[in-house]
Amino acid sequence: MTAGSAAPRSLTVKASRDPTRCQCSRRRNPMRTRCLFARRSDARSRGVYRRSKPTPAVSACAACAHAAKSHAVALNLVKVVIALAFPTVVFVVFNRFQEARSGRDVTLAHMQPVVKPLNMRLHYNVDDAVRFWAALGDNGRRAEEAYLKLDLTFPLIYGGALMISLGWLLMASGTTWRPWLVMLPVVVGMIGDWTENLIQLDQLPRYMPSGPSGLDAGAILQSSVATDIKLGGIAVASVVAFWLAGILLTRSSSR
Repeated sequence: MTAGSAAPRSLTVKASRDPTRCQCSRRRNPMRTRCLFARRSDARSRGVYRRSKPTPAVSACAACAHAAKSHAVALNLVKVVIALAFPTVVFVVFNRFQEARSGRDVTLAHMQPVVKPLNMRLHYNVDDAVRFWAALGDNGRRAEEAYLKLDLTFPLIYGGALMISLGWLLMASGTTWRPWLVMLPVVVGMIGDWTENLIQLDQLPRYMPSGPSGLDAGAILQSSVATDIKLGGIAVASVVAFWLAGILLTRSSSR
């Protein structure tokens, strides 16, 4: 080996053993990661690395995202209000139409003494039915009979409106509830409404010619139970609708 080739080798060996040189610069040194971490920590302590401020483009993007989220929440709120109000509007409008068509609204307005209608009571018996039908008078009882006949179509219209609202809220909220279980209270209420109307249509004509003696106390009790089922089904369906609306608004605001 020549002297010229030996000199660089000795220099290389000395350089590699230089105590002032960082040993983690050598390849595959396990201390390299720790050394780099120590350098960066020291640089942070000296203020070399500073947190950068958000650029105008990033701020504008965040503002747009916040505005889009607020718009989505407001839009869902409007939809929820419409979904909850739709069955109520249908109920009020169609019920007033039935009362005006049959003349029941005039009868109830001039009733003396004022007695709560049977279809709006939670529970009643044959004495309550006699008290209500007696307060109606002859013309009022005929108007009540016409109203009961028109009311046979009411469960389809109001129940259909309630099912539409429940179906939309169920789909929009993204819950995994079974649709038939959500619609079950509405169906039960519709059956109760039909049963109530049919029994009263059978008992009211019996009351007209002969008075309280023509009534069947058992049939009036069955009508009362049907009315309770109707009002209970509507109440449960309303609670489910508000629950689904709350889920929809909560999920839309958390996205």
